[in-house]
Amino acid sequence: MKILTKTILFSTILAFHNAVLFGGKVVVSGDFKNAIGEQVYVFAYADFLSLKETSLAKTIIDQNGHFELTFDINTLQPIIVDIAFYRQFIYVEPFNTYHIQSEKFQVIQNGNPYIPESFIDAKVTSRSLSDSIFRQLEIHISQFLDTAGVKIYSQHRSDLVENFRQNIWKNLPENLTENYKNAIAFRLACLYPNAQLPDGYSSLNEIAIDYNNYEYFRWLEDYLQKQLFKENSLNVQSVITRNLMLALNKSDSFHSLQDTLSEILSVRNEAANELYTLVALKILYSTPMFSNTKIIADLQQIRDSSLIETHKLIAQNLLNKFTGLKPGSLLPDVVVKIYKGDSIRMREYCQKPLYIV
Repeated sequence: MKILTKTILFSTILAFHNAVLFGGKVVVSGDFKNAIGEQVYVFAYADFLSLKETSLAKTIIDQNGHFELTFDINTLQPIIVDIAFYRQFIYVEPFNTYHIQSEKFQVIQNGNPYIPESFIDAKVTSRSLSDSIFRQLEIHISQFLDTAGVKIYSQHRSDLVENFRQNIWKNLPENLTENYKNAIAFRLACLYPNAQLPDGYSSLNEIAIDYNNYEYFRWLEDYLQKQLFKENSLNVQSVITRNLMLALNKSDSFHSLQDTLSEILSVRNEAANELYTLVALKILYSTPMFSNTKIIADLQQIRDSSLIETHKLIAQNLLNKFTGLKPGSLLPDVVVKIYKGDSIRMREYCQKPLYIV
């Protein structure tokens, strides 16, 4: 009996370990009786900085209005369910099943097929708490920001945000696992008017890089934006702005910007500084006084020289994001429906490549 108990315990630990390291399957099913025959896609983000969408699975809603999709994910994260260009975000985690349904959802004829028309706004049910917790968190945050308004910025100590943060923690389930707590802490830190570390940290050096945490990247971008623009960024008298301009616009290598960020943020970890450089390049792109051409060149250097595969991937995805819609670029390689109901491949029509002009 002891051997059996130990075996079960070991198997449980091993399954949890594998879920953390390698992720697992997720099942998303749905019932939409007013969308029979429509295509359903599930998208995730290729990385959490560029937010490049990648398709995980697709199917067609059957004659009963039902669909079911199975795919693998690595971590607790948001996914996008797309039905006929209508979208809904669902926060999912490995080894769980989610059901989405709406009695009212209906596809409007002759809509614009090139952009998501609206959110699906359907009911999501699951044994997992992931979607309900993060959906309610965003609702509470939205309501708080609507009511607090500019008062957040007029209080020196951000008392309103602090009280709101404490109330959120009080009303969360007590048995939340660490990955939930970390994600929520990063999300709440974004609400402060100034750059704010999440609960439990006293310096940026203490925060380990977490490539699999969507909320970590959401917070990191917010934190760096507030740090780099805490002075008047449109004023050349700004010390931070001047140093960033010299490091970015007047240098041939991304290492100059990386070293400058290291001084501004007081961080000495090489991998972290390279990641922060990628975040800064995203923030500074299309910002006055910073050269977009030089930002593109720096991203290309990181893509070609970085020793960290994830950084190379992020750099390439950011390059695609910034240059994909430039004149002379090929149209996105997707298939869309035109107003007559015919499907066309945007990148190639009548056997000829199509370019943006």
